[in-house]
This record gives sequence, C-alpha cells and structure tokens, in this order.
Amino acid sequence: MYNVLIIGYGNIAKRHINNLIALNAIKFLTVLRHSDTAIDDYPIASEQISALPTSDSLKGRFDFCIICSPTNSHIEYALQLLAAKIPCLIEKPLAMNAAEGKKLVSDARLQGTSVQVGYNLAFTKGFAQVLAVLQHKELGRIWRIDAAVGQYLPNWRPHKNYQTAVSANAALGGGVLLELSHELDYLLALFTPEKIAVQATLLNHSILTMDCENQAVISGSFNLADGLQAAIIVKLDMLQQQPSRYLHVYGELGVLRWDLILQQLVLCRHDGTEQVIDIKEDTNQQYISQLQHFLMIKNQANLDSLNTAYKTMRWIDAIRQSAAKGQTVHLELIS
Repeated sequence: MYNVLIIGYGNIAKRHINNLIALNAIKFLTVLRHSDTAIDDYPIASEQISALPTSDSLKGRFDFCIICSPTNSHIEYALQLLAAKIPCLIEKPLAMNAAEGKKLVSDARLQGTSVQVGYNLAFTKGFAQVLAVLQHKELGRIWRIDAAVGQYLPNWRPHKNYQTAVSANAALGGGVLLELSHELDYLLALFTPEKIAVQATLLNHSILTMDCENQAVISGSFNLADGLQAAIIVKLDMLQQQPSRYLHVYGELGVLRWDLILQQLVLCRHDGTEQVIDIKEDTNQQYISQLQHFLMIKNQANLDSLNTAYKTMRWIDAIRQSAAKGQTVHLELIS
C-alpha cells in the first residue's frame, strides 16, 4: 500500500481514487485542491491540502502522484515532484505545448523517475487487438488511416456549465487538439511513424461559446517504419449531437474497423471473409489497467508513455503551425 498524492479533484481524480481503493493500493491519501469544500468521505485515512509542499518536505512523503489539474499547471507540478524523485501519472495531455513537454522529458531522464501520461485508450482491449492485427500484418501494406472522434461539449458534463470548463478555455488547455488528443497519441503508438506530413484546419464555430478551436480536420501522411507512406485523416470535434469515435485502417489485404463507442472491431478481408474480434469490456477496466501498469513500472524509470506523449505534443504544435500558415508542415519523429 502507498502514500498517494492526487492533485485536482474533478471526475477523473475521483475515478482514480476509487479505483486505487478497489485495488487496495492506498495507505494514506492526500488531495491537493484549491477549494474549501471537503473531499468525499473515503474508507481510508486522508487529508486535504491547498498547496504543494516544498521540494525538501516532498521527499519520502509520497510514493507517487497523479496529476489531474488543468493542463496549464501540469508541468509546474510535475517538475516539482520530479525534483523530489516522486513518480507521476499525469492526466492527458502532457502539456500546453511541446516546449513545456521537452523540459519535463529532460528532467525525467535526468532524475531517472517514471512518468506515465494518462492516455487510457492504450489500455483497452480494442487497442491491444488492433495492435495485434497490425503486428501480424493481416492487412498487408497499409495505405490509408482514418480516425475520428466527436461529441457535443455541453453533453460531456451535463450538470455543469461547459463555458466555465477547461475544455472551453484556451488558457487552461481547452480546445479539441488538447482535450481530444487521445486519437493523436494512440495513432503514434500503433503506427510509430518516422515522419509526418501535416495539413490542418482549425475552426471555432459559434455553435458553442468558447475561445479555442472546437473542430479540427488534420490530413497528411505517415512515413512508416517499413518505408511505406500511408495517407491519414483525423477529425476531432466538440459539436456532434450523436457521439462518434472510430479508427479505420486500409491495407492491401483488407480493412480494419474499430468503433470505440460500440466496442466493435471487424476485420474485413478482400477475399470476402469477415472476422469479428471480441473487445467488449467494462468501460472502467481501461482505467484500472492503466493504474496497474503504472504501479508496476513506477520504480523502473520508465518513460515510454512520456516519450509518446511528447511526440503527440510535437504533432499538435505542427498542426497549429499548419493551420496558422495554411501550408504543409513536415515533422520528423525518429528517436
């Protein structure tokens, strides 16, 4: 059991706390939040604080931390925790931009301290099965990749005013590029492109009242490790009344269709056969699996997730640059 620090106290923080309790992982819980409202009554010893202790007093006090605060504070907290050699699970996205992320990657390597970023889709059965299909080359040579996610922002948290949420405020890390960056991260994890050509359009439709983009259309190409190029299109929005989330991968031998909402994965081969792959699971399991992985690697100086999340931030920066300049941006991702 562990002495655990949770920074932030929104829905995802509460989910992590309840899952850690279910895993019997908490000896003592400390929640950092900027509110006088008391935290929930948990069946464990706990306390609430309003500021992070100094670096010297942090050392040895916590076994790990989960950072669930708004994105604009992720790096500030993480750097202080790394200075005390405290492993961190940082909710996505990693940072506001790649420059912030680069500083964290550098410090994590220097300190030899594990950092994991909370891109939980990588812990779904669907992701694992898609990766298996790709690794076994069941599609042959890949030539096209389509990914999309869309859901009406006011429906994300129906009992809260969306206009005051992080998602709708640029200064806090809002907008589809950061808030819906799961798709970008899992595409990098699945396909590990060496280079990306990026063409992007970012729009802020007046359908919603917000000061950041609520739609992104990203196209271009991946240079894959086998020397091939695959066309790619990624569509992100906060506007669709009927939620949609999918990945379609096209290859010379067939098409793989992953519906993340319905939890359906179908491999349609060009010989006319169709294989339905079982990926059904409780939606909370991906968060449990993510925590179990973090608990396993937290003392191993593991930066795999952090490195991919940093590449995601570099892709996001390239998307912003392409949209601002109206031209193709070329990004190299070879480690």
